[in-house]
Amino acid sequence: LYLMSWLVRAKLVKSLQPFAPRLLKMSRWFDFLGSNNSGFFMQIDGQSQTNEPHSVRFDLLARSSDGIYIPCIPSILLARQLACDEITQCGAQPCMGLISLQSYLQELHKLDIQWQVSNMHNEDVVKI
Repeated sequence: LYLMSWLVRAKLVKSLQPFAPRLLKMSRWFDFLGSNNSGFFMQIDGQSQTNEPHSVRFDLLARSSDGIYIPCIPSILLARQLACDEITQCGAQPCMGLISLQSYLQELHKLDIQWQVSNMHNEDVVKI
């Protein structure tokens, strides 16, 4: 797909969209190389409140094809809040602060997902 994108950049092909159905079928040929498990890690580096170097690493492992739910959880939580009239603001606005980390992580407990948070400087690890 990356190589094909150069055809568009070189203006040899207007768009790859007409090829999408065929490319999707071809992608299934490689399913045997994958699994139902996925994962990622995120490391955040910065300074602590005392201006000391501080790093936190978040590792996540999703099994049983549950990784697909990870990006959906915020929408689910917001929909529940709206249904229960827990959001009082109206109109277009950023959704920052409407979902707590705790409520997000509670949703993960319902799925086959494990995570851990590591404080990289103190070597503290919180496994959940």
